[in-house]
Parts: sequence; C-alpha cells; structure tokens
Amino acid sequence: LYKKTIEPVMNDLRRNTTREGWRKWVERWSKFSMETFLLDKKELNEDGLRPWPEDAIQAYKVTAYSPLINRSLVEILREDIGKWWSDTLWTPNAGMQSFAESFTKHSMGWNKDIF
Repeated sequence: LYKKTIEPVMNDLRRNTTREGWRKWVERWSKFSMETFLLDKKELNEDGLRPWPEDAIQAYKVTAYSPLINRSLVEILREDIGKWWSDTLWTPNAGMQSFAESFTKHSMGWNKDIF
C-alpha cells in the first residue's frame, strides 16, 4: 500500500529530470510531512489510496520504524530516491589510505596544487 501511495509522487519526479524540475518537485512536495501527505485527499490522488485511516498510519509508524513521520515528505523520500541505504559499498582500489595520500606529496608535505 505504501509503495502504491507514494508512486504518483515518485512518477512526478521521474517526469522532471532537470535541475529546474527537481527544484519544482521539492517546492511542490516539501509542503507536506509524510503524515499530512498520507492524510491528504487532493494532491495527485487519482488512485484514491488516500487518505489513510489513523490506524494505518500508526501501523506504518511501527512497521517502518518511523516515529518521525512528521518529517518532510521530500526528506523521507530522498532516502528512497537516492538509495543511500544500499548495501553497495565503494572503496578506492588502492585502499582507503590512497584517498588521504592523493592530497599529499610523497615527501609528506601538503600538495600545493590542491590549494
């Protein structure tokens, strides 16, 4: 039910792939908290999946471990959109120490080209 409910919001973003489109999407949807969105009847509700009953919202809070449902809808969806929770972990091929070494010279001084 949750995925079906937020699908119109996600599709709205997919139609707006430019920087300006992203800005408009954020402007449009940031006026909602997740809870006010789930209770809203009007904004992109063609499928009639909203408003959610209070019991359904309470169940979502418990099962999604999301007591902060009053956070911005955009803030919550940003994690789903960006997949920041993904299991994929990227590290430099030469190891993490190569990251710091890329900012210094072999003589252990700071790389003046960086500044």
